[in-house]
Amino acid sequence: MRRTISRKLLLGTIAATLIAGGSVAVIAAGDTSPRKKAHAATHRDAVRARVVARSADVAAAASYLGLSKAQLGARLRSGQTLTRIAAGIAGRSPAGLVDAIAAARAARLTAALAAGRLTPAREHRLLAGVRKRVSAAVSRHRRGAAARRPVLSAAASYLGVSLAQLRATLRRGQTLAQIAEATPGRSAAGLIAALESERRAILAERMSKLQKQLTTLVNRRLAPAG
Repeated sequence: MRRTISRKLLLGTIAATLIAGGSVAVIAAGDTSPRKKAHAATHRDAVRARVVARSADVAAAASYLGLSKAQLGARLRSGQTLTRIAAGIAGRSPAGLVDAIAAARAARLTAALAAGRLTPAREHRLLAGVRKRVSAAVSRHRRGAAARRPVLSAAASYLGVSLAQLRATLRRGQTLAQIAEATPGRSAAGLIAALESERRAILAERMSKLQKQLTTLVNRRLAPAG
């Protein structure tokens, strides 16, 4: 009986806290030590830091590409990589985008060092690999159905609609050409050019990777025969 009452009191307390808009960390009996609480706080801080860092990267990328954060977010959600987006914008390039994001990250590390949040050794280690990490992030493909449908993703981006909206219109029986001609400021010819540009960006990305692999292969030394 006492156990049932205690359990109801605990659940009631949690519910009341949630209704009040607070966040609850439910810790079992014996887990209320300062060490456990410190670990939970550290984890929350790490999660917040990652969210802030990703937001800052998006802001730096959007600024370089001449897009709003919302516009860039829509393109990323449609399945495009940052590499493809940069390659499709006049006067911009994947390499320039990497430089912009890397510079923004380096500036944040310098600020963290000045504020005492990083040691000089830690800042040096992070700076040493910042460009490599940014390059990987810029060329990384987003997972999901959109990433597996690059044609529709590129078409949606050109037409200025979401992938879901484009699919819904296609399901009503219209072709991509008809949708493009019915969209103000767009055309079937323009859509074809956009899709061609998208394909060229994909091929360029693949050729770049192939060139690196072949360069590594032809410069590899064979181990001497034992």
